[in-house]
Amino acid sequence: MIVSVIRLAYYINFNEQEKNQEIDSLKALMGSLGYLLDRQDKKGIIYNSKYWIGLIVQYYGDSINLPYEELRRSANKDLADCFIELIFGYIINGYIDYVKEGLFINEIGNTYSVRDDIYVYKIMTIHCMLYWIAYRESEDYIDNNLKNKVKELLNDKKVIKAINNFYRAVSRNYGVMDKNLRIEISDTLMKYEYFFIQNGITSDIVNDYYLYVVMKFSLYKKDPEKVLDAECYGQFLSYDNQRKLKERLIEIDELFNEVGAGSSDVVEEILENFSNVMKKIYKAHLIEQSKNKEKYFVDMQYGEKFIKGLSECLDIKVKNELSIVSEVSNVQEKIEKHENEMDIKLYGDVNMNLNHRIICMKKSLH
Repeated sequence: MIVSVIRLAYYINFNEQEKNQEIDSLKALMGSLGYLLDRQDKKGIIYNSKYWIGLIVQYYGDSINLPYEELRRSANKDLADCFIELIFGYIINGYIDYVKEGLFINEIGNTYSVRDDIYVYKIMTIHCMLYWIAYRESEDYIDNNLKNKVKELLNDKKVIKAINNFYRAVSRNYGVMDKNLRIEISDTLMKYEYFFIQNGITSDIVNDYYLYVVMKFSLYKKDPEKVLDAECYGQFLSYDNQRKLKERLIEIDELFNEVGAGSSDVVEEILENFSNVMKKIYKAHLIEQSKNKEKYFVDMQYGEKFIKGLSECLDIKVKNELSIVSEVSNVQEKIEKHENEMDIKLYGDVNMNLNHRIICMKKSLH
């Protein structure tokens, strides 16, 4: 049903706003299913739990095929967001066992290959969201009982095994990893801040989680610069920032620790590898910045020369125009002077003729 609605929204709605409204309504519907379950429980309505677990299984593997790659990715991201809404609705209303069985054990635990980046985006977003709720959110904004239940879910051995299995599958297909995934996950989780977050730290949570996963499963090895952003992670090359980061990564390591190894040792190795990789990335980043600045100043110099040349040309043109105006003005003055002289001469000639005729008339009368 969801696939059909999204596909139709993309096919028949040429108006972007109308399409988004329809898909947003669908996301809201998916998010409300957990609330519907809660209402049924409170009213004492008997329902089949396998059906509601089956919804997770049903929508987990769905995908949408559209003719253009850009449209196809956008539609599948909308589909993934609908699934994230479904899981969030289940979690926030306390149906955590449904998520454990339907998502982690039945689906994620059986992942052997990863087909595209949207699939990675979906699972990373959900797992990071659970970490945020269980570990990073204040008890002032979320029920402590719910926090503990989500923490139990994340520390369950079967769930840990499933999520490790998923990321090992991702590590066999480096092409699906891109640093834009971190931004997309952060943007998605920010939409849930109105539920409880106290000070808008979602991006920091995503940055920590993303870094741990990338370094833990060596997802950076093929193309580090494609996966790790120097502007985001360069700050952790300093000792103080890395010390604070270590504490947070030790916490995240609990969600992946299958064999009970010391988290501190694991994170030490992760940070050592991170420092070696990030130094190279950050150095290349600084060199690129330097080149851009140099290009900027060169462009500015050429720009100044151009403006100066243009100004000189305008000065010459203005001077020429003023010279022409001056010449025209001089000619005009000469013409006016000549016309005045002609008027005076003509007036004198007329007076002389008139006097001569008067004299002649007087003589004829005598």
